[in-house]
Amino acid sequence: MTHDLNLDFQEIRRRYFPKWDAENAWSIKPSEESKGLCDTDNKTILVGKPTKNYTMPVLIIHEIAHDASQCGDHSDKWIAEMKRVTDEARKNGDHQLTDELHAHLEWATGPDAYDVEEETFYDEITRAAMECPGDSFDAIMRHMANRYGQPVNVLLTQYPESRER
Repeated sequence: MTHDLNLDFQEIRRRYFPKWDAENAWSIKPSEESKGLCDTDNKTILVGKPTKNYTMPVLIIHEIAHDASQCGDHSDKWIAEMKRVTDEARKNGDHQLTDELHAHLEWATGPDAYDVEEETFYDEITRAAMECPGDSFDAIMRHMANRYGQPVNVLLTQYPESRER
């Protein structure tokens, strides 16, 4: 992969998502605020800096897979899309990407994927409630689920005091 974000995006689309975004309406932009985000309203993939669990190609694939699977979290539909791309990478002989996707999928669906310190998570809930005072608890938790890429029930299990905050 090159170091040009748009070229990487176009190459990944061509190789692994050829039927996705037939109108070519989606774009990609760097983000300082998050690891990655699939912004379906603005048809934009936002990507942060790569980490040990997110190489840039994996990050781009991860975010496109959210829209391609029509799934905002890491449920079965998203997992199936990620596995499809992993299989395609293997068939293409891209062993490094195949290994990175396998490792990422294992991490992203595991219990430590979004292990945010409790106080940080609870502070974010409080801030969201203050910024949107008319929103219900359910609406705030849906926002948090989207932000962290996990179903609401997983977040409530991991952060049981969420309702009290």
